[in-house]
Amino acid sequence: MRGFVPGKLAVSLIGTVLVLSGCSGSPAADDPSSGQGDEWAIPIHPDPGARQAINDLYNGEANLAAAGEESIRRCMARSGFRYIKLPTGNQDVNPGLNGDGFSLSVEVARKRGYGIKERVEQVDKETRENAKYNSTNGLSPEQVKGFDVAFFGSSDSQVSVLLPDGSTVSFGDKGCLAESRKKIFGSIEKFGERTAMAGMITQNSQQRALADPGIRILNQAWSKCMQDSGYSGLKDPYDAQGRASDAHDGKTSDIVVMAKEIPMAVADAECQAKTGYTMKMHDIQDRYFTAALNVYKSQVAEIEEITRDSLKRARPLL
Repeated sequence: MRGFVPGKLAVSLIGTVLVLSGCSGSPAADDPSSGQGDEWAIPIHPDPGARQAINDLYNGEANLAAAGEESIRRCMARSGFRYIKLPTGNQDVNPGLNGDGFSLSVEVARKRGYGIKERVEQVDKETRENAKYNSTNGLSPEQVKGFDVAFFGSSDSQVSVLLPDGSTVSFGDKGCLAESRKKIFGSIEKFGERTAMAGMITQNSQQRALADPGIRILNQAWSKCMQDSGYSGLKDPYDAQGRASDAHDGKTSDIVVMAKEIPMAVADAECQAKTGYTMKMHDIQDRYFTAALNVYKSQVAEIEEITRDSLKRARPLL
């Protein structure tokens, strides 16, 4: 179970999923030191609204995703295929903004440890639910091929977008998926600029924050506290959750697993409280978010403009 990540209901194919998995990017996108390096002035104190501003890079995402699904459905119907719209939710959330998955209270830890068992059950439930949205169920192999051509297009034609950090991302420009993006965003380029730039700003700021010496010092203090509590070799709270998740192997009884998980989760929560982990982590992250919003000021303004225009185009599809 190492590397377990809580599952979520499928989101729109016009939005986040294909932004992250349906485009290609250069290695520079993963290098926190690439691009804009000399301009990153990290403030002593963060802007109190910086974290919300980073999340707001995805303002309107729920409506844009819902409109995209309806646009795809209409386009696929014209091609003779039934398309089952994916649930898109009703909240605008930045998918790249790391939540407080590490944060844990002593009270919660004593009741259910890390809650891994519940999360596994939730993933299983969502997997079963998501099977309902497979539009190719019941189609023959030839029909599936036709569906894919209608959805993605019959050529490998792509549009590339160059980002400010030197990375590039590419998106297909044929088929119903591309048509929906053009219809809502005005062009594939505008779609790519908005979604990829928002992701780049989020990713770059978080990667730089993780490299901050303050994070290393914070994790060392937490790790020492855990060692004093009898749990050695843990780098950070995520590492502790990973170790706990390994025990959920489907072979060991829940009683045995929880008998070990709960004491470690309690120790983790107590060490987080002693070190002020969440508050200090947020302070460091928010300082980098503040710097990012300054470095990418013009790009943030462009994202906001594209979003406003796209929401106007999306309205008739909602």
